[in-house]
Amino acid sequence: MRIVSFVGTRPEIIKNLAFCRAATLFPDLEFLVVHTGQNFGHDMADCFLEELGIPIVHSSPVVDRSTMGSVAKDLIDHVAESIERYSPDVIISNTDTHTAMFTAYAGARLRVPVAHFEGGIRCEARLNPEEICRRLADHLSTWIFTISDDDTQSLLQEGFPAESIFMLGDLTLDALKIALREHSIEVRRGDYNVLTTHRQENANDPQRLSAILDAVEVAGYPTRFPVHPRTRDTLERAGLLERLERSKVITALPPQGYLDMLRLVSGCNKVISDSGGLRREAYMLDKPVISLVPFIWFKEMNRLGYELVVDNDKDKLTRAIREFDPPGPRPPLFGDGRAGEYILRTLLDLAPRAVR
Repeated sequence: MRIVSFVGTRPEIIKNLAFCRAATLFPDLEFLVVHTGQNFGHDMADCFLEELGIPIVHSSPVVDRSTMGSVAKDLIDHVAESIERYSPDVIISNTDTHTAMFTAYAGARLRVPVAHFEGGIRCEARLNPEEICRRLADHLSTWIFTISDDDTQSLLQEGFPAESIFMLGDLTLDALKIALREHSIEVRRGDYNVLTTHRQENANDPQRLSAILDAVEVAGYPTRFPVHPRTRDTLERAGLLERLERSKVITALPPQGYLDMLRLVSGCNKVISDSGGLRREAYMLDKPVISLVPFIWFKEMNRLGYELVVDNDKDKLTRAIREFDPPGPRPPLFGDGRAGEYILRTLLDLAPRAVR
C-alpha cells in the first residue's frame, strides 16, 4: 500500500516527522512525502527537512504568489501531477494551509481517498484564512482525524458521519517527544519569555505589532523574539525595526529551525504567541500560554486556565507577562505520543474498503 502525504509549510513538515518514523513499523506500507513549495528557502522549509531527516520524493518549484489564482493553480497542478506520478492508495492533507485545502480538492477530483489530519478545529472567525482552508479540507476528505473531543463534536454537529471521524492524538506531541528524546533537550522554567508573531492579523499590521512591542517593553521581562520574515518586512516598512534592535528587553532573533525553536521554548518561562501549533507545544512543555489573537482553537487549554487570550490589548498583555501563572492541573490533552502509528494503522485498515 502507498500513502502520499503533502506538506507545504513548517508545521506540516514537523508533523510528518511522526508519520515517517511510524511508517517504519509497517513493512507493507510505502510512505512518501511530497513538498508543494508553499513555503520555500532555507529558513522556512529546507532547514526543517534537513535537520529532521524527512525524505522528500518530489518538490515543487517556487509557487507563483502574484495572485490568489496563481497560488491555487500551482498547488493544485503540483498535487495532481504527484498523484498521477505515484498512484497512491491514500493521500494525506495536513492541517489548515493552502496545501491542505488544495490537496483535499485534487484528491477528491481525482477520486483518491483523502485523510485530513487535524480536522474539526473551529473558531468563531469563519473568514480567517486558516479556518477557510480547514473547513473546506474537512468537507472534501474521506476520513478526518481530530486531536480533541471538542473537534470531534464540532464535526458531528455539522453533520459529518461518525464513521468518518477518528480521534487518535496529535502528531505535534509525537514530533515533540521524538525531538526531546533524540536530541537530549531539557525542559525547565527559565528566565526569559518567547514571543512569536506570524499570523496576518499581527504580522501585516504595524499598529498591532507596535502595541505588542510596547507591552513587552513595559513589562520589562527578558524576551526572545524569533522574527518571521513577514513580520520583519512590516516592522521595517513602519520604521519599527530599528526600535526593536535597540531594545534592552527584547532580543530579536532570526527565524529558528525546529530543534533550535524547541530548545528555546523548552528553556523559557512563558510563551507569547499567535501560533496555534506553538501554543499547543507550550502546553505540552508546561509553559503558560499568552495568546496574541482572539481565536481560541483549543478551548480545553483555555478552560483549564493554561491559555490567556489578550489579543493586542497592551495593558492586558503587560499584566499577563507579569502575573499570569496557571495554578491548576495540566492533564494530557493531545494523546500519548503515538498518533502517527495509530493513524497509519487505521488507514491501512480503511483504504482497501474505500469507494473510489
